[in-house]
Amino acid sequence: MCDRSWFRTLNDHLLFLALQLLEYNGHLGAQIRLPLAIRLLQRLVHLPLVVVVLVHCLLSLVSVLLLLVLRLLLVLLDLVEDRLCSLEVVRPRLLHFAIRIGRYRARGRFDRVASRSGRRRLTLLNFS
Repeated sequence: MCDRSWFRTLNDHLLFLALQLLEYNGHLGAQIRLPLAIRLLQRLVHLPLVVVVLVHCLLSLVSVLLLLVLRLLLVLLDLVEDRLCSLEVVRPRLLHFAIRIGRYRARGRFDRVASRSGRRRLTLLNFS
């Protein structure tokens, strides 16, 4: 069976990072909406008000873009996990089936077997 623990661990780390960015973005939004916080920050860093607001907006935009990238990574991780794990299960069965069919075609080994209704039909030997 497919070991999904690696995917789940990576998924958990990405979700934690996304939650941290959301929390950071929330603090920035609260600071931008509160003129008092902006004035206080302006006095602490000794920059013009416009520069402080622009820096906050840029940081907020960057965090939103990072959240979008993280969301894309989470979706891609789920797709890759599903694809790899489904191939791991399906591919050996299909390969085994193809090998068996190839062997019987190469040998030409067919047999007539009576069905339940009494009719006769062609089936492969040793198949199933």
